[in-house]
Amino acid sequence: MARNGYIPEMRVSRGIGIILVTLGHSEPIRSVFPLLFSVIYAFHMPLFFFLSGFFSLKDRQARSLSEWIRVTGRSLPGLIIPYICVSLLFSLLKYFVPHLAVRPVVPTRLFFDILVFPAQNPARFLWFLYVIIILRALTPLLAAANPYFIIAALLIPQVFEPDIPLFGTSLILHYGMFYCLGMLVSTVQEQFLALLKKQWLPPAALLFFAAGYILFVKTGWFLLPLSNALWGIIFTLSVCFCYSRFLPRKILETAGTYSFSLYLLQYFFIFPVYLLLARSISLPGPWIVPCTFAAGLAGPLFMIFYVFPHSRVLSLLLSGNEKMPARQQ
Repeated sequence: MARNGYIPEMRVSRGIGIILVTLGHSEPIRSVFPLLFSVIYAFHMPLFFFLSGFFSLKDRQARSLSEWIRVTGRSLPGLIIPYICVSLLFSLLKYFVPHLAVRPVVPTRLFFDILVFPAQNPARFLWFLYVIIILRALTPLLAAANPYFIIAALLIPQVFEPDIPLFGTSLILHYGMFYCLGMLVSTVQEQFLALLKKQWLPPAALLFFAAGYILFVKTGWFLLPLSNALWGIIFTLSVCFCYSRFLPRKILETAGTYSFSLYLLQYFFIFPVYLLLARSISLPGPWIVPCTFAAGLAGPLFMIFYVFPHSRVLSLLLSGNEKMPARQQ
């Protein structure tokens, strides 16, 4: 492990994760490449929650109300500000093209959709950020509790899948499992990282993931999605540790470094490109997917490297950083 707690392989895995997120958001991948879409969604969001929990050490240090206020006051605004701003900006975009939007904006409901019912947010892709904000705020409480009890309790919603849209409760209960697992694993970090370096782990994890995925397609057994998500996480992480020399590390580390901004901004580029290619040019779906995928990566990176360094306001509102440097270590 590198000094100052920086783990390059984990940054690479975050890069792989955000590339999968962008590919999963590309249009119209769900209808054109349904198998690829299904495989990506089997584990890519659990991977991000696991990594968020793994690196939540600073948020766990609050031992009193005053410390909690200090910790959250330092970390949460960088999440809340872009959540609100991106939600409003994307809502404005959809408001002016309602005939092209699957879920047009209802102005009278906008406040509640953004703040109370995140699954109904016009920028629906921001549900992840909403859930992370809640989990980050709850982290000191989660850290103080027995982790095995918390994880055991969170197994229940994996089975019954309650539908509680208020404050994203269903999403919090479902993905909180992976966040808490990341927190738990970080307490035995050295042993966990040593395990990820075992050469037999990537093929074994891939085998279990593939078998579980096929079995779920055929049987629909309710615990298999949880198993597949866990094996997908292990496979991604172990590949980054075992086969790092075969990966495009600089590209993946860059994507991992700016994964938050890529996630926040990608739909502003995917959406217009999709409308242009599908509605105006009528390009076939298999050709549109790589175009929207490329737009979802290239557009945000252009903003990060060439716009944000010159505009503190835009960087703060759309990325949560007061100023985005041209390059980060």
